[in-house]
Amino acid sequence: MQQKRELIFKKSNKEIELEKDYQNYNLPGRIVTCSIKIYMMVMGEVTLKRGNRRAMMCKCTYEAYKQNNIKKDPIFLSQKFDIKIKQLCKSQNDFYSKLFHLQKLKDFPKVHFSAFDLLHDIAEHMNYKGDKYNEMEDMIEKLYNNMDLLKRIPPREIVISIVHYYKNKENDPISLQKTEQKAIIAHTKLVLLTNMIDKANNNEL
Repeated sequence: MQQKRELIFKKSNKEIELEKDYQNYNLPGRIVTCSIKIYMMVMGEVTLKRGNRRAMMCKCTYEAYKQNNIKKDPIFLSQKFDIKIKQLCKSQNDFYSKLFHLQKLKDFPKVHFSAFDLLHDIAEHMNYKGDKYNEMEDMIEKLYNNMDLLKRIPPREIVISIVHYYKNKENDPISLQKTEQKAIIAHTKLVLLTNMIDKANNNEL
């Protein structure tokens, strides 16, 4: 009787390298596994310079979170990988260019997250320790219902401003400058939005 042979799939050197690199970022195991699968599909055995590889790892991680139905802010995620916005943008362009040539663009549709989608992730990155999430969601709805202008402002900037406002409201002060630096938002935009939020909170809109 012929014995059945077990199929053993050996990991490539590139996959082993990626696993080691991902150990530095304290990510959930299923996200790491999915990220590496995406990276290998897009890049194969191509070797990137360290900074470019981190940027592509970040992009693949973002896509892995999306595939697991977890909403993440890409800019805060890029900070985790210690890459600059310019590198992130380049990796995104390279990612979609590779997908186009592989004829797999349809497998990675671009998704635009709403302010509601990003609230918990951004609040966590801004070290929000309060429990006013329902109030903050109500504030998002109130702002959108009363200010058509906000429809042209990126949702992440609205959420950052709301979290900034509530941190200060709940005696967990954070300066404008610190929020600007941590969250990558322009000073004028943060001031404008926090003023709007204060008016909405006082029913002055």
